[in-house]
Amino acid sequence: MPSGAEVNNELGFRLGILAEFKLSKILFLSPKAELSMNNGGITQYHPDASVSKYDILPIGLEFMVPLLVKMPREKHKPYFFIGPKVKIPLTAQSTSTTIYSGRTDLAIDFGIGLDNTFSHFNFSPELRYSYGLLNVNRNPAFQSIYSHSVSLVFKFLGN
Repeated sequence: MPSGAEVNNELGFRLGILAEFKLSKILFLSPKAELSMNNGGITQYHPDASVSKYDILPIGLEFMVPLLVKMPREKHKPYFFIGPKVKIPLTAQSTSTTIYSGRTDLAIDFGIGLDNTFSHFNFSPELRYSYGLLNVNRNPAFQSIYSHSVSLVFKFLGN
């Protein structure tokens, strides 16, 4: 990162749909599609006292296919998961010299969760870490930027 630049990490929001397919007693496949809105970026302070801001993948579509391993219990099933994710930016490439869109990212997501069964739905809070594998940078002032994130996700599944 060049001198005079700082990373800004803020809260985001995502909304999506998911399915869950049972492969065995403890293995499940859970494809997901999410609309992700992020508030992270980089602020760069230039020697002439000007400031430019660079949003990193502010709005994107995320497609994941994680494999879940659930412990066989009745009401509260702890689980962990791992799987690939593709994140496609929805912001268009700008002709401005201070606004840059991101590139498509490929990531590995993994985490833990707790599947809670109620009479009409399942509620599953999960903690997810996403490790970006591709350079998402289009700004020539930076060599490379990789997207890594931690998410607290609340999933609701109908029974």
